[in-house]
Amino acid sequence: MSHTRDPSTRSDKYSTHTADSSDVSDSDIDRNGSLDIISWQRQRDVEKAANQGQLPPLPPLQSDESRPSVTDGDDSASARAGIRKRKPYIDEYGFYTDQGPVQIVTTQKQRKQLKDKEGQWVRILENWSSQSKRRGKIKKLCRMGIPESMRAKAWVALAGSDKIREAGLFERLLKQEDLPIFDVIERDVDRCFPEHFMFHDPNSEGQVNLRNVLRAYAAYKPEIGYCQGMGMLVGMMLMHMQPEDAFWLLVRTLDAYIPDFFNPSLTQLRIDAAVFEFLLHRSNKRLARHLDNNEVLPLMYITQWFMTIYTTTLPWETTLRIWDMFYCEGAKPLFRIGLAILKITKGYLLKECPTNAELLSFLLHIPTNYLQADQLIEAALAIKLRGADVDRLRAKVAASAFPERGTVSLVRKKG
Repeated sequence: MSHTRDPSTRSDKYSTHTADSSDVSDSDIDRNGSLDIISWQRQRDVEKAANQGQLPPLPPLQSDESRPSVTDGDDSASARAGIRKRKPYIDEYGFYTDQGPVQIVTTQKQRKQLKDKEGQWVRILENWSSQSKRRGKIKKLCRMGIPESMRAKAWVALAGSDKIREAGLFERLLKQEDLPIFDVIERDVDRCFPEHFMFHDPNSEGQVNLRNVLRAYAAYKPEIGYCQGMGMLVGMMLMHMQPEDAFWLLVRTLDAYIPDFFNPSLTQLRIDAAVFEFLLHRSNKRLARHLDNNEVLPLMYITQWFMTIYTTTLPWETTLRIWDMFYCEGAKPLFRIGLAILKITKGYLLKECPTNAELLSFLLHIPTNYLQADQLIEAALAIKLRGADVDRLRAKVAASAFPERGTVSLVRKKG
């Protein structure tokens, strides 16, 4: 049931999906002028980052513990101790909190529902090879949320990472000589999920495993090596599975789901920024123009959203639900969720954010009350978008005179 794309060929990489009713037609694309690359746009910090093959800095650690993020660079022991002092409890997901001891109160009905869902997934995973005809059912279950006890096995099965696993390779990679990129990895290890008990302390098992998985991947794919943002993906994986399982899921994720997101030129991210801009103009023109008028282009905010698969943006329950959908449906949920965030926050962005600085600050630090799981996912699923639509738009950008550097727009703009 994996979402497969052959990254070695452009035509396969953007192959047409089958599924929902068509919502973005070729005629829609033609009318909006996206068959041609209309206007090149320069973005100061973003283009500089793209030119240098660097991820623009992620925002500093948020005050709300439900949105863990990369830290702002203070890696001292006193800073970590401060987290424990301010937040002496641990929530149900393993993050330090000041909200008191975890008290998960469930009714008998809720416990039965959870047991039934777990039973469904046990049966599905036990007979995974025969599930291809039940894709619609599995997609529905993923959108409802995979039970926490089944997530590791479900993600591996959905991604197909068990199919690419090579016995003993992970251990051999860890025994190779150090690479120069390891110094960069080392600087970032302590910055990933500092508010989670697994990664809070230096040389904790969580940090050791995070370091090992990132080093193994850098040795496995030296042409990619390491890029800021990977640590957040691996951290999420390690919260659910063993290091070797996380390594192969990372390989599969970067090869088949978000290929070229982390290459030196950030190729796929820049393509997806152009696709996202087109979809935003199509679905929410007034807000799109407000962002354009203030020179806030998608690459400035979807870099954080897409490259970390929303781990630095959303409340944790919401993030988990997005990952469930992501491994079932591929990249489509990344676009749907992003568009839904803008749809839900449209009123505030139009009324309260009249400048570039205010818009970017809000988009990179969205209050969690806008981002609760059921509300956001309901809004996302209401957006009509097929995987084939995303593939077709991506292909049109990639097949055009796409630059090695800089940004591109598919939208014809006035002025």
